[in-house]
Amino acid sequence: MRGPAALLTAAAAVSAALTPAGVWAEGLSAGSLELDWRAPPGCPDGPAALQRIRSLLASSPEAPERVTANATVAPGPTDGSWTLDLSTAQGERSFQRSVRAGSCEEATDAGVLIIALAIDPDLKTPSAEPSEPPSAEPPPAKAAAKPATSAAEPAPKGGAEGQRDQPRAPKPRTAKPVGLAAAGTASADLGSLPRPAFGAQGALALELLPLHLEALITFFPPARETIAPERGGDIDLIAGGARGCYFARGERLAAGACGGVEVGSLAGSGFGTSWKETRTSLWLAPRLGFLGSYALSTDAALRLGLEALLPASRPVFFLENVGRVHQPAALVGRLEIGLELAL
Repeated sequence: MRGPAALLTAAAAVSAALTPAGVWAEGLSAGSLELDWRAPPGCPDGPAALQRIRSLLASSPEAPERVTANATVAPGPTDGSWTLDLSTAQGERSFQRSVRAGSCEEATDAGVLIIALAIDPDLKTPSAEPSEPPSAEPPPAKAAAKPATSAAEPAPKGGAEGQRDQPRAPKPRTAKPVGLAAAGTASADLGSLPRPAFGAQGALALELLPLHLEALITFFPPARETIAPERGGDIDLIAGGARGCYFARGERLAAGACGGVEVGSLAGSGFGTSWKETRTSLWLAPRLGFLGSYALSTDAALRLGLEALLPASRPVFFLENVGRVHQPAALVGRLEIGLELAL
């Protein structure tokens, strides 16, 4: 009996002597894993790699199928880098991976992490931020359960290629179901005053999606109309109003049809005569139009409006002994453009 045993011992010694210099290899088995790990002296060996895998999987359940892994850690050709060549198999699925790293420790960390995720894709570790495993291919286990975006301990700085943070897409702008906004716009008017006029408008808006309700104040400075040499009148308009719109909203664009009313005062004063008194008349006009906005940020938006007003009262301004100075048009056009700020 002693003869065969002695022969086996001698054969093992000869096999060890024929192993390539500088390379350590061992087949290891633990639980759901069959591991063959090869690394040169000075790098973490097979038992060390297996212990790291066990630590990561301390609270993980057994894999439904046994995982076989073959890993080789070797120095790069010239640039001081290290490479990890890893193949894993589970059932009928098999994957090949090749990772470059800055040191053999980093290559080992990458291999340990990939193997652990192959056994348990839902692996949880103490790391604060989840990160993608250092591989372009998905782990073979539980492919139909969840994407392999489980947390894993990040490699040290300068670690394996592929362990890079993925850029986060900007969050889309979402409209609040209830909100307040204030707006200031420049306005152009055609028909209220004797000439095309430019003025200003302020708005306070209440959002009750899909409704958009506004209280408005509008001012157009005096526009001059001359009806005789150095004689005529200056007409201005100041008005308040209300407007309601039904809005359709996208990520940045919002637009809708609007309706409302404007109530105010048209004031006229003559020039070129001895009569200098200013007279005012009621201004009342229903309004219909379109209002849209484009979000510049979560709190600011550019707005554009186009309206038609139908004056219910069209006062006539006369200059005594001269003639009629102005009467508003039957259809008035308005254009506004400005900025809206969320409150």
